[in-house]
Formats: sequence, C-alpha cells, structure tokens
Amino acid sequence: MKQMVQKAGGLPSAGNRLCSGETDPLFARLHASCEAHQRLWNAEAESILLTHFGVTA
Repeated sequence: MKQMVQKAGGLPSAGNRLCSGETDPLFARLHASCEAHQRLWNAEAESILLTHFGVTA
C-alpha cells in the first residue's frame, strides 16, 4: 500500500479536500479544531461531532 501511495505522489486530492473540509462544513470545523490542538483529536472536536449527530451526554 505504501508503494502505491508513493507512486501516486501522496494522498489522492479528493482525500485531501475531504480532510481539510473543502467539501463538507462538518469536516471543516473538525479540521480547524484539530489544527488548533497540534493536529490531535480533542474535546472540542468530540463535541462538534457529537452535536452534529445529535448525541447528548
């Protein structure tokens, strides 16, 4: 798999757009939250995701 990614020059551009939030506002918010926390999943990102899906604690 690693060789396939290297031959392709990295991740496919569609994957990059999805991860950076260019195609979906939810991913944009998650991306911003993780970027603000050294690219790590965090409590804010968790809250964004749970709120999006209507989960209450």
